[in-house]
Amino acid sequence: MKLFFIVNPAAKNGYSLRIWKKIEKRIINEAIEYEVYFTKHAGDGSRQVRNILQNTKEKVLIIAVGGDGTIHEIINGVYPNKNAIISYIPAGSGNDFARGYRTPRNPKQALEHNLRLLAKNKTITEFYKVDCGLFQVEDSTQGCFINNLGVGFDAAVAKVVNESKVKRLFNKFGLGKLIYILILIKELFNYQTSRIKLHIDGEEKIFENVWLVTISNQPYFGGGLKITPDAVVNDGRLDVIIVNNISRWKILFLFITVLWGGHKKIKGVNFAKGRKINIESEKQIPIHADGEYKGVDKVSVHVAEKAIAILNDLKTYE
Repeated sequence: MKLFFIVNPAAKNGYSLRIWKKIEKRIINEAIEYEVYFTKHAGDGSRQVRNILQNTKEKVLIIAVGGDGTIHEIINGVYPNKNAIISYIPAGSGNDFARGYRTPRNPKQALEHNLRLLAKNKTITEFYKVDCGLFQVEDSTQGCFINNLGVGFDAAVAKVVNESKVKRLFNKFGLGKLIYILILIKELFNYQTSRIKLHIDGEEKIFENVWLVTISNQPYFGGGLKITPDAVVNDGRLDVIIVNNISRWKILFLFITVLWGGHKKIKGVNFAKGRKINIESEKQIPIHADGEYKGVDKVSVHVAEKAIAILNDLKTYE
């Protein structure tokens, strides 16, 4: 089976490109047939994957080399095609996909992981099907997410982080997570909460003074924050967290406890599970999917059950 690599050379200030050069040497030594595509602009990864899948009817293995934004684009190029199996070599700042889907976070170990499974099973039947989320922002953007979708404060932070010129400098010195924390604190004093109407599988609930609503298919976001500790990648449901009626200072404490899942005991932190979720706010608030800004408006989300195949040892998920 032929391998296709989608490489984001800009991820983590060029770190991804350096990782790719090491990967390429290894796969050439292994005499593995492959093609590589480099992204230059937003949306390139999705377009490249769609082109690959349009030109073959056989099963293909598509490996992302980059960050969570790269895997997000690949997922949006793959869905709903059934011939693609995806894998990941983490080379970005956050790499929450690696955490949530239990793949090695070290690039070298991730490569060895892929090569071991390829050697073990040349026909690539050693894969695992996981859920993904489908979203529609009213009258505009639609697509998939594999990690999580957020509405409110976390989306505002993600937008500022991605647009920050300082992020490149921090990444250069391996301090990418620090810029997220600094911007989180800055936005904490600017962000205004709102009233949210939430429908989960047809049941309506209204929440006042909402900071954020995050819908997840796996536990992690924001570079290792365990936002939805009970999320399972293949249970046919999405996990929802709603944070409301909490003071600004308490939000800081909440994000500290999220590191180990301690926020579950904090008053004002609400959890739910569902297959179909609609979010409507009294005012326009930002939305992100896998850390990528998607606009401001009402958003509807539903789960696509076992829609994505991931190359992994099945024992990993037992």
